[in-house]
Amino acid sequence: MELRRAIVHELANKISTLKQVVELNRDKFDREFLYLVDNIDALTKLLLDLEIAGSENIESKRKVNLSHLMEDVLSELELLAELKGIEFSVKGCTEVEVTTNEILLKRILYNLLHNAVKYSQEGGKVEVVCHPSVKELEIKIVNSVGGKHPKGSGVGLQVTRELAKRVGVSVDLTLNGARAKALLKIPL
Repeated sequence: MELRRAIVHELANKISTLKQVVELNRDKFDREFLYLVDNIDALTKLLLDLEIAGSENIESKRKVNLSHLMEDVLSELELLAELKGIEFSVKGCTEVEVTTNEILLKRILYNLLHNAVKYSQEGGKVEVVCHPSVKELEIKIVNSVGGKHPKGSGVGLQVTRELAKRVGVSVDLTLNGARAKALLKIPL
């Protein structure tokens, strides 16, 4: 287990370095190569998610500023969003704090937002709306899939749901025509 974790982390570090170099020099690479680097990065993060999900220390919880966490996630998605001309709209997430496992919540948000960008139509918009109440925080992620339904293995969604279950977050996904919606409910 420790050797596998060390290998996954080393791979993730190398790919992260590659992605940084590519982002700094994106005008030197063609669009397909940039998509490939983003996909490899996302798959590596999925491997990290699986390692985290198998970790025994995921119960550690602390107060997490959602606005800062959202900024971190969106910065990780900058390359893919730029390639597809996707605009983000984030509302109601400022000054919201939740007590949770920060690493897992970040991975859950990253996975859902990555899918929203990946499956959005070119030049589209991904909307994130936070609704805090007394008992829970709802985070709604909405995007337009342009009439084409997402295709893939669904492994990322399975891992996202497993991570969410580990920290008591519910994840509900719906596809209504050309609009996809992910709804997270985080207990407060």
